[in-house]
Amino acid sequence: SGQGHAAPQDASHPSTHPPTGKLTSVARSLGVETMQYSQHCFRGVVVGIPAGASAFHTKQSAQNWITWSDGELRVDPCIFSLMFVPNNGGNLAAKPLGCMLSAQLDNHADPSGGQTFVVTTNDTVHSLVRLGFEVPQDAATFAELARQAQMACSRQPLLGAGGRRSTLGGPGRRSSMGGRSDEASASVTEEAQKMAAHVLQQFPGSNWPVVLCGVE
Repeated sequence: SGQGHAAPQDASHPSTHPPTGKLTSVARSLGVETMQYSQHCFRGVVVGIPAGASAFHTKQSAQNWITWSDGELRVDPCIFSLMFVPNNGGNLAAKPLGCMLSAQLDNHADPSGGQTFVVTTNDTVHSLVRLGFEVPQDAATFAELARQAQMACSRQPLLGAGGRRSTLGGPGRRSSMGGRSDEASASVTEEAQKMAAHVLQQFPGSNWPVVLCGVE
């Protein structure tokens, strides 16, 4: 289940899309590695929010935290979106927390021996959340993802040929997760633009390749 099925194609109307195998060979000839977007799933994560509206808090001012729930945290390594699935969530199956912009270790030590991060996101309601990890290896993996997210956000948006704004993950596109996710995806935009330009040269008149991130 969960796998898509290709619709039957009319032989009298051949597709203008280049075959997938050909795209793969083109990418390899350009030295572009195939991009994998498997999500990172962390179990046993405790999510906390600042007392009051977190839109008015900063890392320095947020002192009192309210524990919301524990559950599974899913992180998309492409746009660094955070999706939280609380345990005993009832009708709330999953809660998007926005795209991660940065994260810092909480100065207050976790008495249970785990590690806690104060995370800044682009969510308009809860732009500041606290994430507690029980497993040290999970905390280390999340810290690396946070480092990559901060680096991606610090980069300038890329422009296409002739100064035209690209439609491949560039500033012209906005994710449903928020307005800054286009900056977070800048790390993959350059390779996508390079491959797309080559595809259009090899297959004139074909449609632009579409990159779908975080698809389950």
